Amino acid sequence: MLRYSLGETEAADLIDSAIKKALKDGFRTKDLAAYDAKEVVTTSEMGDIIANNLRK
Repeated sequence: MLRYSLGETEAADLIDSAIKKALKDGFRTKDLAAYDAKEVVTTSEMGDIIANNLRK
């Protein structure tokens, strides 16, 4: 939505990078746990991880 509806490509890129880092670091929610999970976290915890990645 940020990228295509609002034209906020920079913000969208930052969020995409934060999500990719969380996944690269091995964090997965239960629905994605079969895909190379190092640690299974709740949806809330995943949101916190992504938010923390945005702050870095």
